[in-house]
Amino acid sequence: MQNSADVVRMAGSNPGLKKRFVQSLPFLGDLANVVAYLYPDMFNSGFSKPPTEQDVRNAVIIGGGGAAASLLTSGLDAIPAIAQHGGQVLSDLGFDDIDPLVEAAKALNVENYLREYAYSMNPDQDVPDDEDYLRDYKKLFGIN
Repeated sequence: MQNSADVVRMAGSNPGLKKRFVQSLPFLGDLANVVAYLYPDMFNSGFSKPPTEQDVRNAVIIGGGGAAASLLTSGLDAIPAIAQHGGQVLSDLGFDDIDPLVEAAKALNVENYLREYAYSMNPDQDVPDDEDYLRDYKKLFGIN
């Protein structure tokens, strides 16, 4: 005899589907990173501007490295990224007591280190100031 819960299943009540969707979110974020780095002005110029060499380098190293980190950590690398960006939004809204969390998240976010590596491949170009999240840590250790 079958369990009645197996016979009648409500629409959208498949727990396996929900679990797979939640597990794929970090990888979807990494895919979004690849597209965002390939086309940084996507919302201004659409896909009409071809990506520069640095854009391709950023997409491959930061996006691909982020996907590899997600694979190796089973998506746990998304936690510092979410904490960093969410904390930055809260800090911009005036919640200054959240700054230590944001600073710790910057140090734990793998993508910040991948960004440093991507820009280090071109000696004539530095990490842009608005993307240099490790600036304080580099000063602390006397780098640049």
